Amino acid sequence: MVQIVLNTREARTAFDDVERVDLSIDCAFEGSAGAVWADQPGESQVFMIEVGPFRYLAGNAACPAARDAVKRLAPGDIVMPSAEGWFDLVKSTLGDRIEEAPRWSFPSTGLDKAISAGVVRGSKDAARIVRIDESSQSSTMLATMPLDLSGYRGAVDFVKRGVGFLLPRNGKAIGIACSSLSCNAGIEVSVYIKPGFRRQGYGTLLAARLVDWCLQQGVPPHWDAANYESCQLARKLGYPEGKEYISLMIAGEKAEPAT
Repeated sequence: MVQIVLNTREARTAFDDVERVDLSIDCAFEGSAGAVWADQPGESQVFMIEVGPFRYLAGNAACPAARDAVKRLAPGDIVMPSAEGWFDLVKSTLGDRIEEAPRWSFPSTGLDKAISAGVVRGSKDAARIVRIDESSQSSTMLATMPLDLSGYRGAVDFVKRGVGFLLPRNGKAIGIACSSLSCNAGIEVSVYIKPGFRRQGYGTLLAARLVDWCLQQGVPPHWDAANYESCQLARKLGYPEGKEYISLMIAGEKAEPAT
């Protein structure tokens, strides 16, 4: 497949009917993250958007080029809701390498600003939260976190376009809430707390600080949950009930049985 110009009408039209469960498609066409691919330049039949491990497929799922595109999917890739016919093609082509995984999309519309703001005001640890910027303090702490920057062109781009907050303890960050994606449509919320500091309210506090900042700035904080714990946290912060959907996770080649 070949990488194509981001704003081609042909590619955008192919994804018109694809359900938006997160901001990846918007980011790819905006040029803020990921890439848009096609089976050939001009008169393309197959399109794929990739952002980090996520893959979104569109175009003619019945053409030969569609099966070739599916065969290019690698272990660790996650196929997100795609155009009609693509999930069936992925399943029939890759067989037992596919694992269905539920996810939940929580839109930011209807968020009650008072909830996240109240969490921040009611925490004795809120004053210790550090906004990620170009300072040496946040840079040093940020380096100790497993931050996925696949939605950016590196740490400098994240500091410039993204937003995030760290909670330090003894000079080291114990958790982070940040934008895993950032575009004109808003941000994707990402939260990580180091083992040993979980289930103590730090994830709730950091997520509330990020959501509160977004609502104050008029930036929609979209929440895409991959597990029940993430769903519970979104609900705690006042998100309307999320919509469940299915993603397809690509596993490695199955080993031949021993003889």
